[in-house]
Amino acid sequence: MPKTMLKNTKRKRLSVILHSGDYDRIHYAFVIAATAAAINRPVTLLFTKSAVRALTPDWATKMDIAFSKTGMAKLSEMINACTELAVSFKICELGLISEGLGMKDLRTDVCLEPDGITSFLIEAENEMAQILFV
Repeated sequence: MPKTMLKNTKRKRLSVILHSGDYDRIHYAFVIAATAAAINRPVTLLFTKSAVRALTPDWATKMDIAFSKTGMAKLSEMINACTELAVSFKICELGLISEGLGMKDLRTDVCLEPDGITSFLIEAENEMAQILFV
């Protein structure tokens, strides 16, 4: 990427709402988040509805095997990259309830903050964030 593009970036927060449990959507949301964080843009991911399952242990194992054969980064690698790049992971409490899950059912290797859409939107507004719905 040309350096002039980075200089012109406003670096406002990227706030991503993940609502689908579809592996392709989840994976690409992590690609977007990791890329934004790699250029020093703050990123928040909010998992709700069936997307909360992506943060349960071993959710993506079968798809990760298929992806690893293509040379693409596995979801587990994307989660690690986002963690290392200080991406904020928030879990919608309503999403957990709708999926019959609790915080105890989620990964323990990622800092997951229980949250709701109200505080997510307030943070986005306060920081004039760009919001993506995946």
